[in-house]
Amino acid sequence: MNKCLRLLSMVAVLGLLFSGFYSSNVSAQGTFTDMHPNMESYQSVMGLHENDIIHGFSDGTFRPYDQVTRGQAAKMVVRAINLDPGQEVPNPNFSDVPTDHEFYPYIAVLAYHGLMGGYGDGRFGIEDKLQRGQMAKLIAHAYNIERHPWKSGQFKDVDANAFYAPYLTGLIEKNIATGTSPTEFSPGKFVDRGQMAIFLYRAEQTRGKN
Repeated sequence: MNKCLRLLSMVAVLGLLFSGFYSSNVSAQGTFTDMHPNMESYQSVMGLHENDIIHGFSDGTFRPYDQVTRGQAAKMVVRAINLDPGQEVPNPNFSDVPTDHEFYPYIAVLAYHGLMGGYGDGRFGIEDKLQRGQMAKLIAHAYNIERHPWKSGQFKDVDANAFYAPYLTGLIEKNIATGTSPTEFSPGKFVDRGQMAIFLYRAEQTRGKN
C-alpha cells in the first residue's frame, strides 16, 4: 500500500513539473506561432510586442522573414518613440500616400518631425522595401543618435559620402547595427521584420544614454 502511495505521489509531482514546463513553453512561444526562443530575433520581437510596439498578423504569425516596407517601418518607429499618430499635422502630400491609407497618420507625423522623408519625385515609397542604409538613417533620426563622419575600413561596401554613412557610424558605436559579415554592411539589402525588431529593440536600450 505504501509503495502504491509513493508511486502515485511521484506521478503527481512529475505531472505538476511537466505541466509547469509545458505552460512556460506555451506562454513563451504561444504569442506568435512562427517565433521560437532559438531564433535570433526572438527576444527583440517578444520584448517589443510586450510593450505594444509591434504586432503580428490575424493568423497568429509574426512573419519575421518577410521584408519590411517603408510604410510598415514608419508605423513601427512611431509606436516605438511614442509619437502621436493622431496629432494634427500638415499633409506631407506624398503622391502615393492618400489620407485614408492605414499608414498615413504615421508617415505624416514622421515627416512633420523631420524623421522620415520621401523621394525627389514626390513619392514616399510606401510599398517599397526598406533598405539597410535607409534603416540606419531612420533609426538614428528617431532616437537622436549623434552623427559622425564615416571611418573608412570598417566595411568595404560603405561609401563615406553616402547619405546613410554618418548615421551608420553612430548606430555601430552604440551596437544597434552590425554588418552582414565582418567586412560588409550590405546597405542596399532589404530589412526583414525580424531584423527591424532587433534594430528597434537595441535602439530602445539606448534611451536615456544619448
